[in-house]
Amino acid sequence: MLTRTLRAVFGCAALLMTADAAVANTYSIETTEDLNYLDVRVDVAAVTNTLVVKITNDDPLPVRCSVTIDMGPDTGRRRVTVDAGEARTVSYPVRRTMTQKVRVHTVCKGNLDD
Repeated sequence: MLTRTLRAVFGCAALLMTADAAVANTYSIETTEDLNYLDVRVDVAAVTNTLVVKITNDDPLPVRCSVTIDMGPDTGRRRVTVDAGEARTVSYPVRRTMTQKVRVHTVCKGNLDD
């Protein structure tokens, strides 16, 4: 029982140290957008250990957006539909403390039938 407790304590300490190191890490964010002439805004921000992408649709019709996040060997993709006049956020955890550059590519389409 004591061994489990010690493992849990050391595990929590390791997580805290990792979180502190990740928070201290700074990296640049490179964004590219293919909005297909839609009235859509894409805002990207780094919040603690998470990359947050806010998509605002000012177009009169819903749009479907695909967000690709490239952090070296870690790549993620999120898809979201944003109704007219609405905003949605997409988040992706930044797990690697060695990340120096994050690339975010957003593609939005207005015709949801495609």
